[in-house]
Amino acid sequence: MREKFQSKLSKLSADSLAKYRRSLSALEIFMIGHGLSVADMSPRLVEDFVFDLMQRGKSASAIVSTLNVISSVLKGETAADTIAAATRARELARQFRTSAVAIPPLVNERTFGDCLTRLQASLKGLQPAGVAGDILIVSLLGGGTPVDQLIEMRKATVTTYTGKAKQILECNLSTTRDYVFDLRQSYHTPRQIRQKLTDSLSATFADIVGKDKTDIDALVSSIWVALAIRCGATASEALACAPGPVPYIIPDFITAPEPDTTARSRWAKAVATLLTRNTDHWYALHMRTGVTFEQLQTDIAADIKPAPTLF
Repeated sequence: MREKFQSKLSKLSADSLAKYRRSLSALEIFMIGHGLSVADMSPRLVEDFVFDLMQRGKSASAIVSTLNVISSVLKGETAADTIAAATRARELARQFRTSAVAIPPLVNERTFGDCLTRLQASLKGLQPAGVAGDILIVSLLGGGTPVDQLIEMRKATVTTYTGKAKQILECNLSTTRDYVFDLRQSYHTPRQIRQKLTDSLSATFADIVGKDKTDIDALVSSIWVALAIRCGATASEALACAPGPVPYIIPDFITAPEPDTTARSRWAKAVATLLTRNTDHWYALHMRTGVTFEQLQTDIAADIKPAPTLF
């Protein structure tokens, strides 16, 4: 990156050179981390880079300075996408300079970290999730399964799920109810049920929704997209895979790309892995004839460290 613009850098004073190098190094690290090169320069790349700076806690003035450097080094380039990128950098610098950019709560690393900790604690059984929490987690594990679909979910559908999502669904089953989740569907309208779930999750994630009258799909989609970004997606990549509105993670300046169902499947697997990475995993063992359970316990405890728990 810096090598391409070396001729421009050589004309700068020592103080300006240091500032330019810091900004270009940050851009270079971002591009390498996402498999991008100078040939990929575009307005969308600039937007994704700015989002990355926001996630890393850079101040508005620091972002403006970096955008000015990008605009300056791209000045005079002839490729259409590069010219457009320089223009977009100037536009965004102006927005940040006038404090016109609202920062969604999940962009904040601490807020996102607290959110992820609560989700993983629920998955590990360290804190009760409740029906609303179970619906949220099953939706996230399913790539953002619509909440309405889970509200109406019947027992027969459980067999189509696997892993942790299936375990959660099975824990909610009842012999006296055809619906998977006990939401008293026969006594309440779908709208009433959605509102009850929304109120419950809004209380759990008050640091995200604040005092807003949120929509449950917006909360679920925002958390899923934030998780996809943590897994390595750029903001625009994650937005292209978003299962719904994402007001709590994506700033208004990110240009919405075309939906990408192929990428969504890939990021859905990554999100599911992130959420379940530290949870318990259960496996069935087939013992050979003549081997007792006590012998198996003794042999495993002696030869495998750490030894798995056997039941």
